[in-house]
Amino acid sequence: MRRQGINIINKSTGPQGDKGATWKGAYAGGTAYVADDIVSYGGSSYICILASTGNLPTDGTYWEQVASKGDTGETGEQGIQGIQGIQGIQGEQGDKGDQGDQGIQGIQGIQGIQGDQGIQGETGATGETGADADVTGTSTSSVSLADFTNKTFETQAGLGFAVGTYIRAYSTGSGEYTYGPVASYSGTTLVLDPDVVAGSGTNSDWTITLTGSKGSTGATGANGETAISGTPVANDFARFVDGSTIEGRSYAEAKADLSLDNVDNTSDSTKNSATATLTNKTIGTTNLISFNSPRGFLINGKIVPTVSGGQLTLSLKGQDGNAPSTNNPVYISLNNAIHSVTNALSVTLADGTNWMDLGSSVFATYQQQLFAYIGYNATDGITLGVSRIPWARIYDDFSTSSTNWMYCAISDISNASTNDSYAVIGRFDATLSAGAAYDWSVPTYTDKTLIQEPIFATGRMQCKPTTDITEGNATKDFYYSINMKRASFAGEFTFGSTTSFGSQNNINLPIPSSYANAHSVTKPMAIFDSSTGAYQQYAMITPSGTSNIILRLRCVDVSGTYIALANISSTAPFTWATGDKFMFDINYPISN
Repeated sequence: MRRQGINIINKSTGPQGDKGATWKGAYAGGTAYVADDIVSYGGSSYICILASTGNLPTDGTYWEQVASKGDTGETGEQGIQGIQGIQGIQGEQGDKGDQGDQGIQGIQGIQGIQGDQGIQGETGATGETGADADVTGTSTSSVSLADFTNKTFETQAGLGFAVGTYIRAYSTGSGEYTYGPVASYSGTTLVLDPDVVAGSGTNSDWTITLTGSKGSTGATGANGETAISGTPVANDFARFVDGSTIEGRSYAEAKADLSLDNVDNTSDSTKNSATATLTNKTIGTTNLISFNSPRGFLINGKIVPTVSGGQLTLSLKGQDGNAPSTNNPVYISLNNAIHSVTNALSVTLADGTNWMDLGSSVFATYQQQLFAYIGYNATDGITLGVSRIPWARIYDDFSTSSTNWMYCAISDISNASTNDSYAVIGRFDATLSAGAAYDWSVPTYTDKTLIQEPIFATGRMQCKPTTDITEGNATKDFYYSINMKRASFAGEFTFGSTTSFGSQNNINLPIPSSYANAHSVTKPMAIFDSSTGAYQQYAMITPSGTSNIILRLRCVDVSGTYIALANISSTAPFTWATGDKFMFDINYPISN
């Protein structure tokens, strides 16, 4: 008879046990096993200790024996054969009986009662908050802004761009941008559905940031005043006398009102001619129109960088390419005033000097982006300068050492004062060679490499930071950029056959950081094991002082083992070999 089980209800919940092993049956060579899988092989059982495919359970690197096959027992002694009994006398055969009725099939046993469902366990404690996902990415995809079709960017994986959130992608070189919600984001492919397209060019130097969604339409503004009715006659004008009174003016009166005689000396009949050519004339101080304009804004001006004999010269020119003069002045907005330049103005950076540290091993031979400055003091007047920093507003913001990265080469500092006003007027690319020669060179300029307007950020620039890693024949790419007083630093380093880690593994920052402790700039870093094709997503970089970062770990490795905070080494989190790599992209405040 089947026993009916008694269901025991547990009224209290004990702590959750460790994860148990998983029985996988007989070992199969084509199956991928992970840690804590158990298989049988050759009569013994083995547990997987490191993820494995195709490695026999007898390989101690990936397996550990749990129970071995027992030895065959000894054969027991054969028992004594019993005596055969005497055969009985055969009885007489009886009459054949009637066939009995078939018996009734027995009733199937009753199925046991299903036990009651156990009480639901208590909710586990909330886990620690995970690290914030980066919400800034970059892309070198060639994307056109000529229409409102979806824009596809190849960028970094794992960024905090959920479908439907609004992002802004802008070109660091041209300043063109597009804005709208994320249509899709899978792996490294990000698709933006544009609400706004500002520009029409094709760019491949994108910075992508999270932004807010478009706000609702504002209330309709008040109606303007009713236009003046009536049909004007030839040479008939009108002007406002005050807020409500309009009076008629003849052509001669209107001409006098506008001081047109101060513009040129052409006769009235010539002014009215469709073929009249008006010549450039200086606007006198009494007739100068006051207007609000951005700090560093130029009227009839542009910067012209040139190289001759290894020397770099930056000149201020009129829009016609000629030096400023009384008949070809350049006007500059600086410190709430409009200043005029009527003489040639330039600054020269001679060869043979490690200007702004650009000839060091970190930056030499790499094309860098420099900012053009205009300065002013009452004695020297307008001065012209070249610097690597974009945030200066007074002379004291610059270093006075020509080899310091924050130096500004200025056309005249004979009477420079701490609080002299300075403003960025543009940006241009240039390269300084290494070695004692320190020769300058410049590219063939385009709208991306020569910018004729105030700008306060660079695009991505290549560099070669120093490190105590034995690089050997490693493949590496490092880039940095500056946006006002913040710097970005990104790198990808792939091991070669002669590459090795040391004990500390510092990488020097290209631009000094103002962070003072290791927890200020800790950011995720991806490392890749080429032998397994697996990424470790939670490695970190932390600062060491204001000029270095250290490669560190806090992650679960491919075998499921948790690694506490520790430096990356030649064997952590795995044994590094050719093709293994690490990648990072950080942003940090710049130290003065």
